[in-house]
Amino acid sequence: MTKQDPKPMFRMAIAAGVGMASVIFISWLLERLELSALARLGLAMIPVAAYVFCLVSYLRLIRLADELQRRIHLEALAIAFPSTAVAVLTCEYLRKAGFITQFKPDYVLMMMMALWVFGYLIARRRYQ
Repeated sequence: MTKQDPKPMFRMAIAAGVGMASVIFISWLLERLELSALARLGLAMIPVAAYVFCLVSYLRLIRLADELQRRIHLEALAIAFPSTAVAVLTCEYLRKAGFITQFKPDYVLMMMMALWVFGYLIARRRYQ
């Protein structure tokens, strides 16, 4: 991936945004609407498909990246992974202590993506 070709990064950003929006919207729909089992199954698969698209976009992005870009992405993941672990532990113990009522797995996924973006911005700034 060269500086002249922002398309893979743009596709990845769109895929991540669609994935996060689909989790929020589909969760909202499933909590509020009385639907048949088939309709609920169909709706439940929309965020899964969005995140599969996100994964494929990310893999394509990495494959097209040069060594510097790969290093930046590796550092972003090295920041995001342990940060997500700390955030999950914090939320789980806050839930056990009664400060938050529920902690859903889709929150973890959104935290991972947000922390990956945060890590990417830190790593990219380091190599500018």
